[in-house]
Amino acid sequence: MKKVFANIALACVVTLLCLAVAEVGLRALTPFPIHGKKANKIYDKDVGYRLNPGHPNIDEHGFRNKPGKPRIIAAIGDSHTYGSNVMPEQAWPEQFGRVTGIPVYNFGIGSYAVYAHFANAHKAIEQGYKYVIIALLIHNDFKVNGNSCDIDYASSGFWQAAKQRLSLHLPDCSNADNWRTARAPGFIRWFRGRGDSAILSATDYLIVRPLSDLWYRSTYKTARKPVKEVKKPEKESASKKQAQEKKGGSKTAHLTDAVGQPPQRPASAYFAGRAILNQEVEFAFTDLTRPEIGNGIEDFEKMLADLKQVADAKGAKVGLMFIPSKVQLFYEYLDDLDVYRSIPILKDMAVNHQAIENRLMSFMDRIGFVWSTAKPELVAAIEKSDRDSSWVFPPTGGHPYPVGYSAYAEAAKKLYERMSASTKTASDQSPPATSPDSLSSSDSHKRPVQQ
Repeated sequence: MKKVFANIALACVVTLLCLAVAEVGLRALTPFPIHGKKANKIYDKDVGYRLNPGHPNIDEHGFRNKPGKPRIIAAIGDSHTYGSNVMPEQAWPEQFGRVTGIPVYNFGIGSYAVYAHFANAHKAIEQGYKYVIIALLIHNDFKVNGNSCDIDYASSGFWQAAKQRLSLHLPDCSNADNWRTARAPGFIRWFRGRGDSAILSATDYLIVRPLSDLWYRSTYKTARKPVKEVKKPEKESASKKQAQEKKGGSKTAHLTDAVGQPPQRPASAYFAGRAILNQEVEFAFTDLTRPEIGNGIEDFEKMLADLKQVADAKGAKVGLMFIPSKVQLFYEYLDDLDVYRSIPILKDMAVNHQAIENRLMSFMDRIGFVWSTAKPELVAAIEKSDRDSSWVFPPTGGHPYPVGYSAYAEAAKKLYERMSASTKTASDQSPPATSPDSLSSSDSHKRPVQQ
């Protein structure tokens, strides 16, 4: 019996030593852990944090770029600009650069929000970039916690000057911990890296997530619906069609193929397990009844106006590209909305997204700020993926596969063309679907009409 216990103890010691070696090796040779609050980050009082230049694909300034890029176009954004879940060359700034032949500097970092966007856009203009493209993800970028509360507003000379010059509210971070964040339950957070473990973080990222997505994708692989008759859309005038495309797609735009076959998958196919929990929780960050959200949007409008003024003075141009969330995108363009009926808060979140988007579109039209949306390009990608039995988004997450980042790049290219056209004026932009003067969402959402 003593020998058995001795063997067990020896096995435990060896296992612990192997885990320790693996933990040290992962930390020394890879970016893991990637989920911890301070993982791979260095402090920056103006934007909260940048990435550790010691890690692969991160330049000396703490951003995901190759060294020596010329200062022509700056891409400002969060994880959808950084390129989460894809290789560096698959992020939309890199794809944009390959298509246009114009290199793009990627200022995107995961969880960056509107205040970091403002600081980085200002920095880019001051550094001499001729074009600045802000990629805005509404449900992430107006959060009143996370990155917005990592910024040291009190000691930052940039933010003290901006607050006085623009009369900004700035986030009230005293209650940031009271906001439910878009995270899994506590033990899952610990498993994903909150326990500051590189092994657990790598296990989740390299094994658990891919297998989970593979399982859900295989579930809906053959879920094709019967063909139904679709009425042919009426012919639209060129100007009307162009206006509809600018605001996010034609009124007749549905996920149906050329012969009238409806979507391969219902809405629930795109919101599996953890994704539903995350989206339900993230409703708080678009909840228009919370004054903190209204203050953040008001601040952002002031910051956009300031960026345009600074850019004009420097001979630069700044524009904004809306990146729709999965919740908003599928609510507006899918016919089978099963998950929205069973979980009404997802519908409320989509409606709030559009209310915020419409308010910002209306504001930017008034000040002559160039904007676009990636909705049409994403819809086209999803239509094709349904026909090909492929996927644009994983069922368990909100970041797209490479094809989704290609859609972002195509939308950014169209925005850049409008920004660079010297004859373009504010009058060239079409107005949004509605132009609410307030953030009321009661009548702001109108789904496309089935033709």
